[in-house]
Amino acid sequence: MQFLSDLFHDFMSNIFYWVALIIVIVGVVFIINYISKNNAASPDDYSYEIIADEILQEYKDNNIQAELKYEDENVKINGTIDSISGNDDLVEIVLIDSLLGYRVTLTFTDTQEITQIASLVEGDNIVVVGKVAEYEDGILTNNLNIIKCNYEE
Repeated sequence: MQFLSDLFHDFMSNIFYWVALIIVIVGVVFIINYISKNNAASPDDYSYEIIADEILQEYKDNNIQAELKYEDENVKINGTIDSISGNDDLVEIVLIDSLLGYRVTLTFTDTQEITQIASLVEGDNIVVVGKVAEYEDGILTNNLNIIKCNYEE
């Protein structure tokens, strides 16, 4: 009987060790994944360099193919500012706002980046590196969102 009791005790001691180890590993993987997804796009780390009109045209022509190509990718995008709105926590710059309802929106949430773009006005050219978040294909508005933008002077 003592043998079975010792065996059970050893098994339970080891199971707690393995469960604790698995919990720690899952936690570390979660934290690394969260940090990598929520960091701003690095100015030197982008998959595509494109002009705002061109990327929007790709979405107009075939938004499924464009989403497969660009979604969650960092892009370096160049365009002329159509409008600017926001505050000291969030700024949205629209590069294209066509009469047909197509838009490319750049979103800045980093305070340092917002300070850098504060002097920009409508009609200025801008180059940023950001992550393609989503293409909202709506009835009245089709909006391509570029988030976590880094302004390049």
